[in-house]
Amino acid sequence: MLQNAGVHQAKRGEDYPFHRDQFWELMYVRQGHVVCQQEADRYSLHPGMAILHPAWALHADFAVSAYQTYFIWLDLPEGGQWATEDLPRIFYDDEMHRLERLCSELLWEWQHRYKTLGETDENSDQMLRLLTEQLRITIERCGAVPQQSVGEHMVLAAEQIMEREYHQPLTVADIAKRIHTSESSLYSYFGAVRGQTPMGILQSIRLRHALVHLHHSTRTLGTIASLCGYCSASHLSKHVFSATGSPPGKIRNPKRT
Repeated sequence: MLQNAGVHQAKRGEDYPFHRDQFWELMYVRQGHVVCQQEADRYSLHPGMAILHPAWALHADFAVSAYQTYFIWLDLPEGGQWATEDLPRIFYDDEMHRLERLCSELLWEWQHRYKTLGETDENSDQMLRLLTEQLRITIERCGAVPQQSVGEHMVLAAEQIMEREYHQPLTVADIAKRIHTSESSLYSYFGAVRGQTPMGILQSIRLRHALVHLHHSTRTLGTIASLCGYCSASHLSKHVFSATGSPPGKIRNPKRT
């Protein structure tokens, strides 16, 4: 069933011309921005998005930026275990990046079998069958989830970075670069999806964590500021007062007057 697996990367403007393959192809975008055309339809793909090309479908890739993808070729005969008529064409990975990890595992096992062993191996064959079956289930699950817009996908990707690294000196430009979009586009996405700026969302995440520390620890304001991404205790105090109407000391000791 699995016919090939690998990594493809290209520079900006290094397009892949129209072609047809005899197998189904899963293409998972790891980095960059690529526009895929499948027959008459065009899809704009960003990291965490995947596309399925049916066997013999005419398709091409246009490199809007430098990009990198996983590709998986699958032989899916009609009437087989894969209900090909129900497979989604475009879908998104989940927040745990299960699809990306699965593609990576399939690629490693495929290369291990043919490059390291140099011959067929019963254990490797069984592992590839199991991983391919897991891939089928994962794609079906991804396809069952209501599809996000590109803006929603970008906002969620940015928010994941903010949640992980709110204590770091993050900038909107840095976040935009890491998810392969422009700073102005990221502002537009947040405005449309959240009705706020990216920095506004980041400050709310920092404030949430700072308030937890104020309520449940005896750390100094300077320490809390450092832990939550504020440049100083006064910077923290300013944001706490602006959001709550009370200084940090009153929040920490609410019974004091």
